[in-house]
Amino acid sequence: MRGGWGATPPFTLLWQHSAGARARLVERQETGDGVATLFDLLLEIFDEQGIQVILR
Repeated sequence: MRGGWGATPPFTLLWQHSAGARARLVERQETGDGVATLFDLLLEIFDEQGIQVILR
C-alpha cells in the first residue's frame, strides 16, 4: 500500500461491508503510539496517503 504504484491519491475509497472487515481485522499490532488493530492501521495508512475512506 506504500509501494508507489496503483491509483494516485487523492481519491475517495468507499469501503463496503466495513463492519465485517473491522470484526475480522482485530489482530493487534505494536505501533509507535501503542497498540492498534489491523483495521485501524489500514485506516491510518490510507489517511497518510491522502485517501479519504467512507465506511459503509
